[in-house]
Amino acid sequence: VGVLPGLGGANGVAILLPLTFSMSPTSAIIMLSCICWGALFGGAITSILFNIPGEPWSVATTFDGYPMAQQGRAGEALTAAFTSSFVGALFAVIMITLVAPLVKRWMHLETLGDVEDHSLTVEPTGPQPTTASV
Repeated sequence: VGVLPGLGGANGVAILLPLTFSMSPTSAIIMLSCICWGALFGGAITSILFNIPGEPWSVATTFDGYPMAQQGRAGEALTAAFTSSFVGALFAVIMITLVAPLVKRWMHLETLGDVEDHSLTVEPTGPQPTTASV
């Protein structure tokens, strides 16, 4: 996922979603988020080695990574891409873990339970009620 152009994180999640039906919710979410994060790095492989970005966000990697690969320094470019992907993902997880309770408190949502907490992210779909005057 990510290495093949057109098969990104969203497609990988959609393909592997049926595998999560028999898993615990925590394991399923961890697996699906790892698919997305793997796609972030996977797109860099083709960007560096073949100058073909596997994902849209890997386009900038072709500017420096492919010339490095032509100079025989593909290992350094792949290491830099992997390290930056890991550090960025780790920073994001730490920030979300630390900031989410503060945002919840700031928005005065302390009294909400888990069901209500998760329902805030659900957007209603379908026809919305309208008030029509004749």
